[in-house]
Amino acid sequence: MDSRRSLQFIEEVLEAPAGTLKADELLADIKNWDSLAFLTLLAGAETKFGLTLNPADVRKCESVGRLCALIESQLPPGPEERSGSQPTTAG
Repeated sequence: MDSRRSLQFIEEVLEAPAGTLKADELLADIKNWDSLAFLTLLAGAETKFGLTLNPADVRKCESVGRLCALIESQLPPGPEERSGSQPTTAG
């Protein structure tokens, strides 16, 4: 599963430059990961993706990768991830 969209979202929440967060990075080691970022993540997931993340599930995530996986597990598949979908051509 492609986690780019969730990783970009987490970078936005943490005000981290694009491409700087890594999946194995521990959330506790990230300077901007605090209670405000936690709440911003919950609210932002609702606004951006229409997701209601369970706060207890988010608290269980120790790394950026686990947080990405949690978000991605609740997102509908993107066009490139839908099985059996073929691009249509006009003509």
